[in-house]
Amino acid sequence: MTSIDTVLREVLVTPKEEQACLELWFKDKSVNENVRRGVENSLTKISEALGKLAALKKEDDDSKKDSPANL
Repeated sequence: MTSIDTVLREVLVTPKEEQACLELWFKDKSVNENVRRGVENSLTKISEALGKLAALKKEDDDSKKDSPANL
């Protein structure tokens, strides 16, 4: 099981990666494909992390439904 803190750490790294890709692009316009791949990877990581957070939220909601106080 993945903790929310772990998922959030994954998401926080991606803007730094995007920034590094864009800085590279500003210095050298010939690296367009590398920048595109870097940003695409970053967005994929964010999307995956959001999916993990949604799953964790669902697990949390389901566990609250099944708790003895709610039965």
